[in-house]
Amino acid sequence: MEKKAKKKALIFLIIVFCVAVYAAVRYYSVDRTAVREGGYYIIGGERYVEIPINFTKEGKTVAKGDSFKINEIPEDKSHTFLTVRSFLDNRTIVKESYVIPTAGKLSVAYCGHERITGGKKRSMVQSIFDEAYQGSFVIKTNDRFDISNGTKNIYAGYEDCPVGTDWIGCLGNINGRLVFIKEEDVRDEDLRYTCYILKDEYQGLYENGVHNTFKRVD
Repeated sequence: MEKKAKKKALIFLIIVFCVAVYAAVRYYSVDRTAVREGGYYIIGGERYVEIPINFTKEGKTVAKGDSFKINEIPEDKSHTFLTVRSFLDNRTIVKESYVIPTAGKLSVAYCGHERITGGKKRSMVQSIFDEAYQGSFVIKTNDRFDISNGTKNIYAGYEDCPVGTDWIGCLGNINGRLVFIKEEDVRDEDLRYTCYILKDEYQGLYENGVHNTFKRVD
């Protein structure tokens, strides 16, 4: 019995030791010298700048500052892009040395908070770039927020970019059809929007999304 008790005690001590080592590794693996200088964040000697993109998923904390922490973006193993979390605020930052591709091969897209890298939804985004539509119609709304409240923003990333950085427009179910509205049209303040109808093979992809009906003016 005494032998068994000693064995259990030894196992317990080993577990406690392993947990302590793991906690220490986790603690010291976080760079606690992140600082904000003007419009820059200095992390591990590298300067990062903020970029105005819609959404990125937050992962584990990799650095901390006085009143904020730096979280990784799980899909970006190189930590080229990171997020800054300060109470309820969340911002995306990127290495100042990284030149964000503004064109080229589509690598990733975000439709709202959904990350798209393959399958039919990726083909749908590619069809938007190819302008492979089956017609269009023009609508007029009463308020600028009518469109943003009933559609999802689409952001695209190109070449080696692991996140969506280019806002190309909005996707939504309008007047009974899944349509795309170009970014420049959404920015315009005349409350008239050209809705490009996506091909039939994509019409059911966001069937559970918000459906809106607006006055046609074409």
